[in-house]
Amino acid sequence: MNDSTEINDTAIRGCVESCERMLLVANTVTPAQYRARWKDHNGISPHLRHCYEHLAALMNGLDFGTISYDTRERNVCIEQEPAALKEAMAMLLSWINALDPTRLDTPLTICQIPRIDAPESQSVSTLRRELSFLTSHTIHHLALVSILAELQGVILPDDLGVAYSTTTHEHQQRGHATPAISTAT
Repeated sequence: MNDSTEINDTAIRGCVESCERMLLVANTVTPAQYRARWKDHNGISPHLRHCYEHLAALMNGLDFGTISYDTRERNVCIEQEPAALKEAMAMLLSWINALDPTRLDTPLTICQIPRIDAPESQSVSTLRRELSFLTSHTIHHLALVSILAELQGVILPDDLGVAYSTTTHEHQQRGHATPAISTAT
């Protein structure tokens, strides 16, 4: 792989790693912990479903060139059953891993409702930018998931919900190489 392709491929690899972090959670918590709510608010599973559905919106819209993050399935089965999330994520990871790095600069139209009382707006983006957005979006939801898991006595890796840039900065400040998070189950 040449240097240019390797650099381009980092958006794909980063997205894959954030998906693997989601699977780490699903493989670590029990089904009851996965479904549990905290003080009548969302628990772990709604966050994981939400992230999955954003990633799936990219997958489903890429060939059309238009992505709508607001038109999601809101699949209750994925929210209730960790096995359903794992099955859906396996398909999604297959798709992400098969992405052609030469397509990362493919232009896309992003459709999103910017606030409650506003009509849908459109903006221009690229596949690379959307993979980066979805990676960051997923990791920030995983920060909440880590807290929700800890409230149930489940300890997940310390950097599960920490942005890649933060982990990289902290390791550089200490003079260490940046390690990858362990996603072994």
